[in-house]
Amino acid sequence: MLSRICRVEELPEGAVRREVVEGRHIAVARHRGAVHGFGAICPHQRQDLSEGFIADDGITCDSHLWHFRFSDGKCALIPEASIPIFPAREVDGWVVVDLSPAS
Repeated sequence: MLSRICRVEELPEGAVRREVVEGRHIAVARHRGAVHGFGAICPHQRQDLSEGFIADDGITCDSHLWHFRFSDGKCALIPEASIPIFPAREVDGWVVVDLSPAS
């Protein structure tokens, strides 16, 4: 299921946006020209990752600096901690994420 998160022009390089889609907090970020989709809630203390910052290859929570990779959602500091990753892309001027269950 594709869900619109924001217009393409609302996600410039280095930006992060968050929306609630069907009760799920979903964030998108643009980093090095690519669009990344991920769960917007840090599993550590339920902080909003959209308020964090992009560093290296992922998003860092601004509360306690847990860093999650865009590639697989794993935390660099605590390998057993992770966030969901969703395929994201641009479609007809929108940034969309695919929330379909993994097969």
